[in-house]
Amino acid sequence: MRAAKIITLIIGLLLASGTLLPATSARAEVIKLSADAYYPFHGDPSSEHPGYMIEMARAILEPLGHKVEYSVMPWARAIREAPAGKIDGVVAAGKGEVPTFVFPDEPQGILRDAIFTLKENGWRYKGVESLQSLSLGYISDYSYGPTFDAYIAAHKGEKERLHANTGDGALLQNVEMLRRGRITGVFSNPEVFYATLMKEHLPADAFRLAVVGPDPDPAYIAFSPKSPKAAYYAKAISDGTRKLRESGELRNILAHYGIEDWK
Repeated sequence: MRAAKIITLIIGLLLASGTLLPATSARAEVIKLSADAYYPFHGDPSSEHPGYMIEMARAILEPLGHKVEYSVMPWARAIREAPAGKIDGVVAAGKGEVPTFVFPDEPQGILRDAIFTLKENGWRYKGVESLQSLSLGYISDYSYGPTFDAYIAAHKGEKERLHANTGDGALLQNVEMLRRGRITGVFSNPEVFYATLMKEHLPADAFRLAVVGPDPDPAYIAFSPKSPKAAYYAKAISDGTRKLRESGELRNILAHYGIEDWK
């Protein structure tokens, strides 16, 4: 009886100190993350460098005893499957894209969206209204920041102004349409645009970065509102991002992709 009381006391002290954590946070889990290919943020799951956010997720979550499983699927499908409980979270999400998801306090990057034209196109950005002189390709269910999103929402369905692509290779489809003259501009993140050109062996000097959008958007590894552990995962990612930065490991991860810390 006395021994049982001592054991109970020891367990209580360990729980109070955090040495023994509740099963809901400490038990090893397989954490399923998905997104479309959006390299260098996230790309080929089989690659040694599958994207810097995937490397961050593994560097943060795997030392906690969890396993990160990353798969590629169209973005529209990923943001449907997470709330359905089929995956745990999505990668490089903006709060405007999936407002019901659970987000870390600390972002895992910054999305700066831009408009690209062909090199010979002399178009200049002079406010939102000047977009109407372009025929712009974009990817369905993507957010390009409040200013560009509002323009897309206002003119969606106007084929002379906007053309949407979706599914695997949506950005490449838009790039090919631009090259063939079917559209005159493409919404894209600059890092992703140039990485796509490099992967497809397309000449970067054939295109022109016409304008960087006015709304840089924090990007996150965001978790499904259906997941009972979403808040735990989000806090782990937030705390882990800070620790990676403090230790210098974040700088090393980003160096694989030619990217500098956004802070």
